[in-house]
Amino acid sequence: MQLLSIEYREVGIEAVDEIASVNSDTLRECGLATADIYDVERLRNRWKGYVLRLQHPQKALEPRILFGALADGRMVGYIAGHFSTRHGCEGELQSIYVLPKYQRRRIGGELLKRLAGWFAARGQRSICVGVEPTNPYRRFYEKHGARYLDEHWLVWDDISAVADES
Repeated sequence: MQLLSIEYREVGIEAVDEIASVNSDTLRECGLATADIYDVERLRNRWKGYVLRLQHPQKALEPRILFGALADGRMVGYIAGHFSTRHGCEGELQSIYVLPKYQRRRIGGELLKRLAGWFAARGQRSICVGVEPTNPYRRFYEKHGARYLDEHWLVWDDISAVADES
């Protein structure tokens, strides 16, 4: 496996095109969605609305954050989250995607750790994430300590444990 130098940083509106591209490419390459779902223009509009606070996930509260993972200046993954009251939690992991070519290199785990640290630093402990029952990436959340609420939702009772993972 080639050693990669990954830069992690907070991103915003300037990264919407790259976020939409990673989102689209990952969905398409992994076979997790149909063409209308991974349409890059639809995703660009969705992420622009999320970043500019024009679109709000159900029960979402402020603030919200996005972190990107960049290899040689190119975004290869991202994570987004916000405060929320969904399922009685204090926050929600909105989305995490890492291009298939870059998976299994701890990039997703590092992104999750950064989001967990962001929540923990703001006193938010219980964090939920929605995942389709057929999504093969559910194991990622289990591996990092999330438990099932039901077939569509997982929760971390104390996300700070993820922030402290080595």
